[in-house]
Amino acid sequence: MHPEKTSLWPATLDLRDPARRGLDWLKATDTEQLARTPDLSWWHGWGYGDVTGRMVEAFVLARQILGETEISPEEKRTRRFLDSLFDAPDGLSWRPESPYRRRAAHMFDQSSVLFGLVTWFMESEDRKVVGRLDRLINGLHGIAEWHGDWCFYPLEVYTPKGWTEDYDEFRDGRKIVKADPCHEGGRQIMPLVRYYELTGYDRALHLAEGLAEFVIHHSGVFKEDGGYIEHKSRVACHVHSRLGTAAGIIRLGRISGRADWLEWAKRVFDWSLSNVASSFGWVSERADSIVGGCETCCITDMLELAINLAENGHPGYWDIAERMIRNHLLESQCPDTGGFSGHSMPNDFCWIRPASGQPDHSVAGCCSPAGIRALWLAWDRIVTRTDDAVSVHFPMNRISPWAEMISELPHQGKVRVFIHDAPNLFVRIPDWVSSDAVRLAVNGKGWAVGLEDRYVKITDLAEGDEVVVTYPVRRERVTESVMGLPFEVTWRGNTVVGIEPTGDHEPLYRRSALDTEVVPLREMEEVHALDEKTMW
Repeated sequence: MHPEKTSLWPATLDLRDPARRGLDWLKATDTEQLARTPDLSWWHGWGYGDVTGRMVEAFVLARQILGETEISPEEKRTRRFLDSLFDAPDGLSWRPESPYRRRAAHMFDQSSVLFGLVTWFMESEDRKVVGRLDRLINGLHGIAEWHGDWCFYPLEVYTPKGWTEDYDEFRDGRKIVKADPCHEGGRQIMPLVRYYELTGYDRALHLAEGLAEFVIHHSGVFKEDGGYIEHKSRVACHVHSRLGTAAGIIRLGRISGRADWLEWAKRVFDWSLSNVASSFGWVSERADSIVGGCETCCITDMLELAINLAENGHPGYWDIAERMIRNHLLESQCPDTGGFSGHSMPNDFCWIRPASGQPDHSVAGCCSPAGIRALWLAWDRIVTRTDDAVSVHFPMNRISPWAEMISELPHQGKVRVFIHDAPNLFVRIPDWVSSDAVRLAVNGKGWAVGLEDRYVKITDLAEGDEVVVTYPVRRERVTESVMGLPFEVTWRGNTVVGIEPTGDHEPLYRRSALDTEVVPLREMEEVHALDEKTMW
């Protein structure tokens, strides 16, 4: 007999809530207007290909989470602006001539544009987007400096005169500086690989492999242990570009059959987790200092690396990923605007500007769409399907075409799964739960529990079946050093419910409502699940 379902669900983590707030931020942000507004110097450069490309991607991913297919006027506006930045002859995305700087094609921008276009294509399968991508990749492949099987971009910026340091982009006498191997090149690897997977376009793979060979074997950025504290470029010790590069290389290693590249990326992740990050998902903007705070971009990169490692032979990394999602990713979102912080501290949304000594609580144009990408990565991996096997990796609420996941965590260790189309179900058990403490029932009848790589397996399930997995929830207080600063962190399951010392300006982790055994309820809104598409 099948149990009756109810519209009342636990009022626990539902990633549609932060995704909806993030979509509000996207709709309120007009990069074309911001890039042309006096006194907004940051936007005069990064507001073009970088933020606009990220936003094109984030609009699609937010709608995927929310089950929305309609493209809003604001999303169309963002796509039009991105499209206006291309140069037909060379295929590159250019920052146009403006009162603030001269026309230039920044190599970092090209990576964000690639992410935006590839995601746009994955959803729409628009052949015009394919043409744009092919021309962009051909342009990048053509201007890269090749040495056998490896390549790099010599300068940060490609100019109308080609590669030349003698170009006064800022109209202040400064010359163009040398490119950073990761910031200006390595971050392109991930979207290049994904485009190759989708289309088989060999030039995308060739460019990705050339950039990867340079980063790993010739750039001098990374040490043997995966560390990257060095001072060879303008953006030395920049964590986002290093982690983004590693995330691309692990995907490249997987499709190329290069186990050595996967292990290289694992060393980079492990070093980062030990040296520039916390167990709850805070990740420093810089590898050599905590002063700049945490970029949400870095959280996204760490999450993507953890997920890829978990999917490629290291299942223990699912817990690391879950702790990032439940904690600093969510805490980094501004509840009022939906944007994500670019400089949060482990216990405070604000950071202290070194020049003025004043607190700054602003969100970042790059980090806000990056935060939405992280939400999508988490939402997509709550439940996955391979052939007739459905796996629940994150115990979070979600309705999918295969099953409905209903989680009472962190209040109670109880996960219910209603089956739609999941003949064989695998449910991951957190690493702090002993195997003999797990209980399993199917349609109210107890089942024997056996753990394999931290998953319980239930077979021969039919539509309408209910699987219930229960276990005790840990609650413990742990002292943790984050880049030399000590914090007392209170855990309930994989959720941080308190941190000391508390922040001085906009304290984070004010979560007493989560530190209770009482499970709050909410009315579950009707969901129209989109057809599952393999995106990122």
